[in-house]
Amino acid sequence: MKDDTRSGRLVVPRLTIDPDLPVAAKEMLRAAKPAELLRAYSRVERSTLTKATGDEARPVLQARQAVLRTALDGIERRVAALETYAEQTAEADRRYAGLLQIQKITTTGDELLELLAHSVRDDLAAPAAV
Repeated sequence: MKDDTRSGRLVVPRLTIDPDLPVAAKEMLRAAKPAELLRAYSRVERSTLTKATGDEARPVLQARQAVLRTALDGIERRVAALETYAEQTAEADRRYAGLLQIQKITTTGDELLELLAHSVRDDLAAPAAV
């Protein structure tokens, strides 16, 4: 989550769910919904007074602001967890692509060994014929 200091607002990246992800991963991402939580937080935060003038109102406002801070901390932790998950998924995808390449390269291993055996046999047979 980025802090846009010019506007004083938090910027949450748009979350897109890859259709090729496993079902459990998609469900986890849908349940997170950080953008919805941040919108709800913003609505409540905008409607909260910033200063209390009376002694009776000050503790109520402070309690409300503490709840808002706790909610925002939770949203930030959730977004950080999603960002970490996205990075780990990208790394796993990269490694899996590498594995697929290795598998593709090694599928012709038997043919390659047979070709090598024929080539060496031909090299060994050629000097004997001369």
